[in-house]
Parts: sequence; structure tokens; C-alpha cells
Amino acid sequence: MSAPIRLGIVGLGAVAQAVHLPLLVKRPDLFTIASICDLSPEVTEVLGDRFGVPGSQRFHVLDEMLDHGGLDALMVLARGRTPRRFWRVLSGGCRSSARSRWPTPPRRSTGSSRRCPTSGCRRSCSGT
Repeated sequence: MSAPIRLGIVGLGAVAQAVHLPLLVKRPDLFTIASICDLSPEVTEVLGDRFGVPGSQRFHVLDEMLDHGGLDALMVLARGRTPRRFWRVLSGGCRSSARSRWPTPPRRSTGSSRRCPTSGCRRSCSGT
């Protein structure tokens, strides 16, 4: 059997606390909460303690969590403008090796999109 998927959780609001995180910890054979990220330091600390996330894997800034690495997947459990900002952070950093492996957000095809030769994102960059 393969190793559990190492998840990074972005957004630790009421639904994440009551629904998503408890369900994830019920399946340790499939998922590990590897890191968490939220704007509130208090919430991050309390939930980190509750769900066994090491102190070095608790973040308040998305960029820091992504740069730290060690994740197989991300769950974005935020609402409002946060998901838009999230996609801007991920897709805008194509030249950064830490972000080049993350996909661009789904969007309408314009018919003239080029893919970056390094990461495959739909941006015109040098790929370096």
C-alpha cells in the first residue's frame, strides 16, 4: 500500500474545523495533515495542537507554506477573495521552482495560450 497523501490545508474556518479536518484524521491510511495555513495565529496554534501538526508546519502566509514544501496536495478551504488570491500566488510564480509544479487556475480558453516549457503552465515566460 502506498504512503498517505501529505496535505496542506489553507483556511481553518468553522467548516474546516467541524467537517473537513475531522474526516481527514479518520483516514490516516489515506491522508496526513502535513501543514496548515490560516491568517489567525490563535486558530493555527489550537488546530495544529488538536490535529498533531508540528510547529514548523504551521503557517500564516501562503507563500511560506509553499516554499517550505513537503506536500503532495493542497486543500483550499477558504471563501471570498482568498481563492482568487491563492491562484494568483500559485500561477504568478512560474519562474520560481517552488511554485512551478502547481497548476494554473481553470479559465476559459482564448485559443492562443502557450505553455511554459518548464512547468507546463499557460504563461509566456522563460521557464527559468
